Formats: sequence, C-alpha cells, structure tokens
Amino acid sequence: MMDFGGADEFGNWGDELPVAADRVVRRWWHILMDAAPWRMMPVDDGLGSMRRVMSELLNEGGDLDRGARHLRLTSAARDHGAFRRAQRCSLEDLSCEFGLLLDALDGEMRHAGMTSAVVRDILTVLDSEFCLAQEAAARGWNRGVFIGATVNRRVSGHFDDLD
Repeated sequence: MMDFGGADEFGNWGDELPVAADRVVRRWWHILMDAAPWRMMPVDDGLGSMRRVMSELLNEGGDLDRGARHLRLTSAARDHGAFRRAQRCSLEDLSCEFGLLLDALDGEMRHAGMTSAVVRDILTVLDSEFCLAQEAAARGWNRGVFIGATVNRRVSGHFDDLD
C-alpha cells in the first residue's frame, strides 16, 4: 500500500494511478454478480467490455495521445453497450453498471491508501472521460442512434458520499 498522506499527498505514482483495471473490474463484478440481470449471465459474459473501458479510463497503456485514447475508450464503451443490449439488459441496467463502476474505482483507490481528497480530485479529473464512456455505451445500446435516453451522470453527485 502506498502512503498518500502528509506532504507528498499524491505519493510517487506520477501520471499512472496505483490501481489496476483488473482489480476495479473484479470489485465491480463482485458488486453486480448477485443482482438481476447480472446473476443470470454466464461468468465469461458478465464483464462485457468493461475491462477495456476501465483500462482506457485509467490510461493503463500510458498513451499520451488523448485523441487516440478517447477513440479506444468510446469504442470499448460502445461495444459494451451493444453487448448488454444483445443480452437484453435495459438502458437503466447499463447506467447502473457505470454508477457502480465509480463505486468500485472509489473503493480500490481507498484500498490503495488514497485520502478522500485525492479520490475526489481523481474522480473530478476522470469526470469528462467517464461521461464520454457512459454516453458511448448508451449509443452502443441504442445501436448508434442516441434517442435522448437519460444518462446517469453519477460522478458529479458522487462526492456527497465521501468522508
């Protein structure tokens, strides 16, 4: 566990967050797996493309080309949304997944030793990319035609729960 307190509040992690997409997605799936419709999904279908989405959100590849990373992020999110529609998940289920993804990311960052202030700052930085991914997933669910569905912009209201 890294020390995120004191004078060096961000630790020494540089541009890369000290949380892995695999751990966040594993935590996310653990939250979802006992609820409908996810408990009826075959284990290998449960994650959909969320691993790819989280990897791009965390920039695990260290890509400095923001445009290329956004293309990969939206592609992964669209694929995830289309896959969930094929599984007969509702748009509300898809939106719920993204809200719970933030909860899982929050939990992993805290598990890594980050303070509430650091978690809040990181979630603020990720807000626009998270919303981009969520909107792309909704477009994928709608098969490329966004029909004005309500997208849960969970990040902006997420901070009320922080200590």
